Amino acid sequence: MQDLTTSTVKATVEDVLPGVGMVYLAGDDQRGWTITRSTSGGEFSALKPGQRIGLTIEHHARCDVVCKYAELPLSS
Repeated sequence: MQDLTTSTVKATVEDVLPGVGMVYLAGDDQRGWTITRSTSGGEFSALKPGQRIGLTIEHHARCDVVCKYAELPLSS
């Protein structure tokens, strides 16, 4: 079994879909990311388009998953 590794990515909120509990993000790593209402992190209802957040990514054998997020300071 392979060891689980993690990394961090800065991302910008692109779209918030509160009715379905999803947020779409554009990562600084040129990848699209999604978080859900159940993703560990800050206040889901406070996320707004254009907001910068930091993502902690878990790297699994077949996929990469956002395991938590946090709001970034305005200068990030």
